[in-house]
Amino acid sequence: MSSWFKVNKNLDSVDRLYVLEIMVCDTLVYKVGKASGHSCKQRMLQIIGSYFDVYRVTPVIKVVKDKEVTNVFEKETKCHHALAEWQFTPEKAFSGSTELFLVDKEKVLEVYNEVVKSES
Repeated sequence: MSSWFKVNKNLDSVDRLYVLEIMVCDTLVYKVGKASGHSCKQRMLQIIGSYFDVYRVTPVIKVVKDKEVTNVFEKETKCHHALAEWQFTPEKAFSGSTELFLVDKEKVLEVYNEVVKSES
């Protein structure tokens, strides 16, 4: 992992919880993840680079949600558990590919908003 991308594991820190819409081999999926910093941009660029290394093509990625939250690890885990039945596994692994979900956008946003709303 690059030195410019570090996630603080302190539960009281403020990090970001995001949802990305990604076209993976002609399949539209959603990634729920965490990042540190002012936006999920650095993490998105890391995913694009990793995807390119594997598939030799640049993926189409759109930021759907990106919000500063506390307890980001807990919130990300809650989202992943709620979406587990829709987990998507691509043919070839790339950075972040274990956190992809083949589900309607509305469902991802419902889960995301519910988890973010539970902000302490």
